[in-house]
Amino acid sequence: ASAAGLANYYNHAILAYSGLTEAELGPTGWVRLVHPHEQAAAARQWVQCVATGEAYESEYRLRQHDGRYRWHLIRARQLHDAQGPRWFGTGTDIDDQHQLHQVLQTQYDELARAHHDLDTFVYAASHDLRQPALNLRGLFDELRPLVPAQAPDGAQLLRLFDQSLTHLDTTLRDLAQTVHTQRNQPDPVELLDVGMLLEEVLLGLRLQVLQRQARIEVDVAAAPGLFYSRANLRSVVHNLVSNALKFAHPDRPPHVVLRSFLTAAEQPVLTISDNGLGMDVQDPRAPLFQLFGRQHAHIEGTGVGLYLVRRIVHSNGGHLAVESTPGQGTTFTIYWTQRS
Repeated sequence: ASAAGLANYYNHAILAYSGLTEAELGPTGWVRLVHPHEQAAAARQWVQCVATGEAYESEYRLRQHDGRYRWHLIRARQLHDAQGPRWFGTGTDIDDQHQLHQVLQTQYDELARAHHDLDTFVYAASHDLRQPALNLRGLFDELRPLVPAQAPDGAQLLRLFDQSLTHLDTTLRDLAQTVHTQRNQPDPVELLDVGMLLEEVLLGLRLQVLQRQARIEVDVAAAPGLFYSRANLRSVVHNLVSNALKFAHPDRPPHVVLRSFLTAAEQPVLTISDNGLGMDVQDPRAPLFQLFGRQHAHIEGTGVGLYLVRRIVHSNGGHLAVESTPGQGTTFTIYWTQRS
């Protein structure tokens, strides 16, 4: 096209595609090939680019010789040669890619709706089942005194029933918390004193620490502050530290180390290390972060904690890594968001 943006050459491909001659297309005929709903926008953008010299690039539907429209990527650049500035443009057929994108977008939307519906069902079910579970607990507490102490296996049956009710209630609460965390709007972010928040979490776990005779080390001097949601940070730390205490090695008291620091790229990091049972991070039968996945079935738990931790970290733009050796211990490394 000329410096004024008037087309003066069409190659054979556009002539064959449109079914028109060069004369029929004329200086601005390519715009008439654009879908009527998009013609005005295409023309305005072309006029603006010609006036400013900016590159032209947009996706429009172009009419082919049989009247059907196909999506094209239209590009044009202003170049200079011995004749002065001129415009050179191309049109690339991207209809197949566009249709594929539409299919994928539709599938993604359907999957997102199904995921939301599943979340809604799980949340409603876990919430609605809490009351029947509480009713069972009340009935059990009423019936417990009626079981004769000398009844064969009576004490063991009561203990098993009590443990089952506790496990049911814990699972329902964990499910509700998981879905609630995933569906809620992001909690407000603030500058947190990491050391103080870790102390609050450890204070809440004081009974478990004393019972296990655990040794806890905290070192946040290298990165004492973090821009994050207080509730989310508390949940992450509480789950990981309580796991470190729960899955302690029977031959030694727990030793848990929490350390906050910055990477060379100024990304804040928190590591939580323990000397507990450890895990097989490559075990395909029990993936670490799978909901209800568990590697130590002999220890009471629901398999929700690590799943929830990863969801919180990932949903806030972070990354969670784990290194573990069975029988020796585990280190979780949490790479928070960039702002520190």
